[in-house]
Amino acid sequence: DLKPANLFVLADGALKVLDFGIARQGHRQADEVAIEAFDPAGEMSTAAFLVEHQSQEGDRPRGATSRFAVGTPGFMAPEIIEGGEATPASDAYALAALMVQLTTGSLPQVTSTQLDGTANTTQAWFAEVQAATLRGQLRDLSGLEVGLPRALVALLERWLSLDPVQRRLEAGGMGEALDAVWHCPQGVEPNPFKGLRPYGPEDEGRLPGRGPEIGRLSRELLDVPAVVLQADPGSGMRSLALAGVVPGLAKSFADGRDDWQPIVVSFAVKPKRSPDARVREAIAAHLEAKGREGDDLDALARACEEERLGAVMVLDDVDLALSHPPDERGLLGRLFHDDPEVTPGLRCVGTAGTDTTQTLIEDAALGEGLRPWLRFIGPVQAGLAGELILEPATAAGREVRRLEPVIEALRAELGQDGSRLPVLSVALQRFWEQSSGPLDGAAWEKHGGLLGYFSEHADEVIKGVEPELRDAIDAILLRLVPLDEERIEVERGDLLAVAGERGARALAALADARLLLRRGDAFRLAHPALGERWARLADLRLANLERLTFLQELRAAAQRWSAAAMARDLVWPAHRLREIDRYDDLERDLSEDERRFVQASRAAGRLAWGLRVMAVAFVLLVVAGAAWAQHTIEARALEQSIAVARERDRAAVGRMVTRSRRTED
Repeated sequence: DLKPANLFVLADGALKVLDFGIARQGHRQADEVAIEAFDPAGEMSTAAFLVEHQSQEGDRPRGATSRFAVGTPGFMAPEIIEGGEATPASDAYALAALMVQLTTGSLPQVTSTQLDGTANTTQAWFAEVQAATLRGQLRDLSGLEVGLPRALVALLERWLSLDPVQRRLEAGGMGEALDAVWHCPQGVEPNPFKGLRPYGPEDEGRLPGRGPEIGRLSRELLDVPAVVLQADPGSGMRSLALAGVVPGLAKSFADGRDDWQPIVVSFAVKPKRSPDARVREAIAAHLEAKGREGDDLDALARACEEERLGAVMVLDDVDLALSHPPDERGLLGRLFHDDPEVTPGLRCVGTAGTDTTQTLIEDAALGEGLRPWLRFIGPVQAGLAGELILEPATAAGREVRRLEPVIEALRAELGQDGSRLPVLSVALQRFWEQSSGPLDGAAWEKHGGLLGYFSEHADEVIKGVEPELRDAIDAILLRLVPLDEERIEVERGDLLAVAGERGARALAALADARLLLRRGDAFRLAHPALGERWARLADLRLANLERLTFLQELRAAAQRWSAAAMARDLVWPAHRLREIDRYDDLERDLSEDERRFVQASRAAGRLAWGLRVMAVAFVLLVVAGAAWAQHTIEARALEQSIAVARERDRAAVGRMVTRSRRTED
């Protein structure tokens, strides 16, 4: 005899079902019990009701027969009213009616009579309830103001079916069905994988593989005011916060609240607006929906203390707020403080990238407040790879066949880093969509596996962008594609220089589609093997293979040169530098460090050429000097010989004169 009057809540919160006066064990016939007749003017309690039943004899009506049905109006299943025996299915009907009564304030049957305590209205109301029960006339539970969860509505409507068989229930199965609703209140989506779309509060219970983190963080938030989730780019921290941590906090009934609602601020949206303005807008919208005024934390704290609903400020990409001056993010300092005392009904969950940890803790305004609440979140554990596909398949009732290739591929990717999660999500979404029948590992392999599905996504992205952006996109992809398995990261400024005037739009399109991953101000391909497995990029690489090979050699040489403190002996010789002129606009594809290497190589080449010229000139000067010296020596020798000859001539003349003076002739 399930009904609100027979439920009792103990002081410790335990729920007891009492008054088993008409209960029986499932395998026994009903005992004779003394039940008072229905008093139309009395309370709606358990009673024996006289019910007319039209009986048939062959194809002809035999007439109306009357019997007593024992139970409470609105909670008795149709088959009980019609004289049937109680079964687990009739218990399910009573439990569903009880839950509708408790959550909405009214029975599920359609009635128009308003009870006023008089016998006439009570009798009329009972007649309406009985007729509605027998006809299956129920209120629309999905459109009620209380907003019952979709999975709960589906379960209640099933258990309130007119035909007991349609309630699809076996003995002992109600607890399992309610557990499924508790785990996933909004039910199962046609495709549980959302690709690149983030999960939200409506996706509670649909985030596979994150059970350990959800449990740990939800328990921690019972006693602390805030946590900041740090992870690799693309690890899905916003989804973890909204679809995991906030619902987990609600399920623990933290601070005695019946539920917890998120107030979401993403600092990646409208990044030029001050963080304080963004937070105030979100608070004002949240309070306005409750019929309250205010846009500051004090107004929010008052609302949280006075109401049965708690609020979680979910601040996505907190690290982006640091680009604003401290006076524009004062509210963040109040949300993230080093005081462990919590405000009843209020918590804060932030997200940030692991590459900004040092920046966050060194910030003068926020660092000390943030430091105690930073929590590193790793990728989904490789050991839980099977849950990523098997858990949603089980919930949706999908048949699976030989999924080992799928699970092995997921395990291999998860063993790398958390940034592969977008690739996995896109591939699983497409695998689910394109499998009209069972989820078959053979179909996964035939399609090319993980990168086969992701390449389809990449083709659709390129097809969907404006045609004038495609050249810029190709230039960016060529700059990032590796010739081996080594991952290439390039700074944003270098990519924009490669792509030209449309580079910013092209880069944004690739990043939004998760074909590129961003770490700080650097970008890389979403998967290192994309250059080989994505046909468009593979063809692009093949067409530019010679150029890419030369660039790779140049970059390797530049890295060695830079690592050796720009050693002179590691610059490129002139014949390698001349190869640069073979490729059009090659220097456009170089980073600043690589350009400096080329400039240093050219400067070294010019210096070497200058030294060679000087050496040749010196040799020429030496040769010329030697020749001049030889000529001078020879000239002096000639002069000396002439002088000697002259002296000899003068001496001879002198002797002749002397002899002539001695003679008389």
